[in-house]
This record gives sequence, structure tokens and C-alpha cells, in this order.
Amino acid sequence: MSVRLRTLETIIYQIAKHTFHPIPQLRYEMLSDSSKEMLHELVKKWGGNPSRLIKFQPRPWQIELEGNIAVCLDENISFNRYRLETLYYPFYQTFKGFSLSNYQRYCRQFETECAKTATNTPTIWSTQQGEYFFGPSSPVGEWNGNGSNGLKMLAFTHFWEDLTTTCLPVKVIRISIWDNIMIQKQLFSLDKMLLSPTPSQREALSKMLKRKLESIT
Repeated sequence: MSVRLRTLETIIYQIAKHTFHPIPQLRYEMLSDSSKEMLHELVKKWGGNPSRLIKFQPRPWQIELEGNIAVCLDENISFNRYRLETLYYPFYQTFKGFSLSNYQRYCRQFETECAKTATNTPTIWSTQQGEYFFGPSSPVGEWNGNGSNGLKMLAFTHFWEDLTTTCLPVKVIRISIWDNIMIQKQLFSLDKMLLSPTPSQREALSKMLKRKLESIT
């Protein structure tokens, strides 16, 4: 667990109750025909093999709250051209888990930050799971060709998690490290705040999380 996620978890459990009943996860067989077609199209476009999707296993939810509310923290490797591509699918027009326009902007604005981390950590750029679903990656740092199977895998996983809300009674809230909070007329990025928040920043984070929870329940 990253430092930022640990901080977020600590703050959110002070304002919302952790559930001891695992939140349901989406399985391939639960998908509608139209959702399967959408996912097959995406995987094929990214150089993958759609027939292998039946074996996809979603990751555990990061933070699980009562009421089947899952909270996910998206750090810098989450924002890139692959994630941006998923955000143009129609179901995001009614998705309440984040600001769609902000997330699209973050994918364009912060892809360089994503690339820095992914290229400095080869196990992010190319993964065993990513290769299984999307084939081998291009050399580290090369977006051309097949690009990064690891970043495709992460973008696909986030897409799958969001799609869960259309098939199961689950609500998903996404928090981006690139989100900002205004404190005393000054903007602060969660990127820095979640590393070591001051008392006033913790209070501001708590208020922001309360608003997000209220907006989705």
C-alpha cells in the first residue's frame, strides 16, 4: 500500500464505516452482450486477444465502505492515453464517481509524469498479466507499436471497475492525486497533501470526501 493510499484510508475511515462484507466484483459472465462487445473491441484495438477476457480476475477494491461503496485512489501511472481512450465510452456520461472532464484533462496533462514512473520501473511498463491479455510491450518508453502492456492492463482494470456500477449494486468513487483543494484561497494538490497532510489539510480532505460520499449516496 502506498503512503498516499494509507493516508486516504485513515481519513476516510474516520468519516465512514468500513464494511466487513466484501463488495461484489464484476465477473465476465455477468456482462451484458453489449458490454462484452465493447470490451472485446477495446482489447482487440490494443493488440490483445478478446477470447482471454473470460479469465480476467478483478483486483480487490482498495477501500470498501458500508453501502457497497468502493473508493479508489488513482496515482500518476493511472493517467495516460490508454485511460483517456476508455473515458470516451458513452457510459461515462452518467458515471458519478469522478469529474469526467477533469479525468480526461489529467490524462492529457500528466501523461509525462506517468511515463517517468513507468519507464523508471520496467515492472510497470511490462507485466506478466499485461502480456497475457495484450501481448508483448514495445521497448520501455516507446508508445509506438504495441506500447505498454502494463499501462494498458491498468487502464483496462480501472475501466472494468467503473463498469461494475452498471451491472451490480456497487458505487465507485475515484480520487485522483491531481485533484486540488482550496484552503485559505490557495490551491493544494492531493499529490503532495496525501504524503504528509497538516491538520488543516486533513480537515479539508475530510470535508472533500464527505461531499463525494454524499453526492453518490
